[in-house]
Order: sequence, then C-alpha cells, then structure tokens
Amino acid sequence: MILKDIETLIGQVGNVTGHKNFDEIKPSVEWAEEFVLLPAIGQPMYDVIDALANADASGSGSASGSGSASASGSGSASANVTSETDAAILLKKCIRVVAHYAMFDYVTISDSRVTSQGLQIVETATHKTAFDYQKRDRKKYHGEKADFSLDSLLLYMEINKSKYPEWSENPAVYTQTRDLIINNTVEMQKYVEIGQSRRTYMAMRTMIKDVEMLKLRPALGEVIYAALKAYILNGGTNTNYQILLDLVAPAVAHLAIADALPSIIFRIAGETVTVATYNPIPEKEKDQFTKIVVRLTDNHTIVGSSYLDAAVKFIKNTPDLLSVSPYADDAGHNGGIYNNSDDKKHFVGF
Repeated sequence: MILKDIETLIGQVGNVTGHKNFDEIKPSVEWAEEFVLLPAIGQPMYDVIDALANADASGSGSASGSGSASASGSGSASANVTSETDAAILLKKCIRVVAHYAMFDYVTISDSRVTSQGLQIVETATHKTAFDYQKRDRKKYHGEKADFSLDSLLLYMEINKSKYPEWSENPAVYTQTRDLIINNTVEMQKYVEIGQSRRTYMAMRTMIKDVEMLKLRPALGEVIYAALKAYILNGGTNTNYQILLDLVAPAVAHLAIADALPSIIFRIAGETVTVATYNPIPEKEKDQFTKIVVRLTDNHTIVGSSYLDAAVKFIKNTPDLLSVSPYADDAGHNGGIYNNSDDKKHFVGF
C-alpha cells in the first residue's frame, strides 16, 4: 500500500478526525489502489512507487526523493527505469488520487455498523449521523476531487512519459497508443468536447474500437480500412488518405460518444461530457437529465453518421485510394484484406 496512515490521509482530504482508526478506512484504501490506481498506471509502475513508499515507512528513504531508497536501485534514471526522485513526485500524486477515491468509497458506510442486532447507525451525545443530502454532497465532493486528481496524474505522466517508462512502455495502460483511429485525448478533444479529460478518453477506448469494427470497417471496406490503419500506424503522408482520415476520425468520435452516453456515468456541463465516478441526479431533475442525454446521443449520432457517409462518398469518388493501398495486391497480408470469391459467393481472407 502507498497510503498507510490517518495523518497522510488527512493531509490530502482535510477534515477527517485525527483519532480515526486507520484500520476502519484501510479496506477502502486498498480498493482505491487495486481497482482505480492500478488499472490507470499498471502493475510495473505501481510496484516502483509502492517500493518507495515501503522504504519510506521503514525509515530508509523519503517521499521527497532525498532518502537512500531508489526505485531504480541506484537513484538514477535509465532508459527503462524510473529514478527515485521522479518516483517520489509520482508517489505524492498517486497518494492524492487514492485518498479521495478511498474517502468516496468509505463515506457510503461510514455512519453504519453491522452488529449482532443487525445494521445500526452511529450516533453519540455530541455527534449525529449526517443527513442523506450531506452524504451525497460528500460523495460528490470526493468523487470530483478523485476524478480530477486522476486526470491530472495522467496528464503529468503523459508530459513526462520519458521519466516513467514502466508506464509509457506498457501498452495495456499507456494513454497514447497507435492502434485506433483516435489514439489520444487531444485527438478526441478535436471532435468531441470531453474537457481535455484523459480518463474520459480511456473510458471511451472500448466504444471507439466497437465503432471501428461494427460501423467503420463495413462502411469503408476491408482494403481501405486496413490501408487507413496502416497510414495512421506508420505516420503516412498520402493526401487522399489524410482527407479520408479527416472525415473518418470525427465520425468515430461522435458515434463512440453516442454509444457511450446511455451506458457510462457522465458529468455533463453544456456540451462538455466527462466521465464521473459519482453523478447524483436529484429525483426532480432526472427527467430533464434523461432528455439531455437523449438529445446529445441523437446529435452525436447524426453528426457521426454524416461524416461516415461523407467518407464513403469520398472513397467512391477517389479510385486512387486503392492504387496506393499497401494491401491492394496482397491478399495474404496481415492487415486482413478480404477478396470476394466467385466460387464461394462470399468474402474470404487471411
């Protein structure tokens, strides 16, 4: 664990009483580390900061990077190892993330106990249980702080990716890849307002992939689709494929957000849509919120479909696209070209 005591928790979240038993909050801290932080930065990167945190706890190092403990074993950065100093900076940012997500989780059960008489609330002569609206406000506070802290952490790591190779060289968690039509937050932000949120982009990756496979690939055809993906991966310069990408990328972005709106908890402010850990909607506003979601979904679907139609029309009017495809004459290429078989009367490939 990287967050080990009440004093560190108080330093991040504020008004938690100093005499609070950390063992009571510990399960929420463990949840935050395992199910929020670990998926965001990956096991190798987590192991680096966890080792530093444990060294600090034993008195052999310091979170400021001034101690003798080293994430790299020598205290200096290498081509594939994070330095102790950089790990210490990351540790502090990660602790803030964990603290707020832990409090977000803990608030739900903080005023109740399971006893031999069943579930009971906690009240004393000087303290009474918070009202429901106060608990909602507290969860909203920690949820928003946690989300913004995680986004800030991911942005910092992107800017300083060379310092954190355990993260940036891990394709399972790195926030900028080259395997999709839209490969990072900046590209997504160009077409859909997501508040520059790295976390929102990461949540959207599954929808982006689904849109590519279920809508884009059938519309473009296997040859053009494979060639476009190769163009993106290899940083191509062909003018026609760039024009096609400029039509396809907004199509994917809008269709992906339309698919995501009904199924992901979003924080919606005007046209800005960002992923929210907690987005409580007052009962009297639920109908209005539902109408907003439906409107946004319909709008993004229309815009995305229009861009996709324009891309298909461009393909039909630009035969040169096939002539420059790296897959046009190679049915056995790993790109996955399919050819129509006169004998079998359907598309075959690979």
